[in-house]
Amino acid sequence: MTHLTDLQLSMHADDALPTDEVAVASRHLEGCVECQAKLAAAKDEIRFIALAMETGPSEELAAVVIPQFSRPTSLRNFALANVVSGLVIWLAQFLWKTLFGELAMDA
Repeated sequence: MTHLTDLQLSMHADDALPTDEVAVASRHLEGCVECQAKLAAAKDEIRFIALAMETGPSEELAAVVIPQFSRPTSLRNFALANVVSGLVIWLAQFLWKTLFGELAMDA
């Protein structure tokens, strides 16, 4: 099954598809849940943009939750965390073997 492209879905949401493609897209949308979800998301995006461009305050726009950006972990921090955890594990093993070895040898 060939899904509709993002451009086709966007044009369909804007009612900008040529008439011959509207029929094909509508037939595909009847049976494709994935494309239906993408079309609904495109229509929501159009609605949110229209709400954002309104001059007055909107209750519907205020109810939209915008996710906060979080900076991904940098490679430097990831490498540093691996080195530190490796050193901690090595130190724990070294102390365990040293202390246990001394106790076992003395007993």
